[in-house]
Amino acid sequence: MQDISEFSGHCGIQVSDIEESINFYLGLGFELQNRYQLPSGDGSNDKVAFLSLHGGLLELYQLSYDKACHDVGRINHFAIKVDDLSVIQERLKEKNIDILKGPKTLPFGANGMKFITIEGLDNERIEFNQFL
Repeated sequence: MQDISEFSGHCGIQVSDIEESINFYLGLGFELQNRYQLPSGDGSNDKVAFLSLHGGLLELYQLSYDKACHDVGRINHFAIKVDDLSVIQERLKEKNIDILKGPKTLPFGANGMKFITIEGLDNERIEFNQFL
């Protein structure tokens, strides 16, 4: 477990069920770093979890007062750089997770980049990319 202050930043995603979402991301290879329960002001707690993968940090949060996630402010996607995209594709296949887009190659970086995109449990888009 790494202290989250060691990461340069993070991407936060509001989720409808933090336990299901944590398990989903653990299945993709993320490592749970920290969990918190914060007073929401109405007598219940908001739940927060930080997970990491390949130096990137992800914050999942479930608000006690809001059962449904709102589209306002929802991010389009977050991206994770990987060494071998085929390993990720195999892991997704084993977990019966559909690829939404890709593999596709783009002219990013010195020699290009290929990527795939999947969808998380609350419609967040997750891009895995490999620089060539």
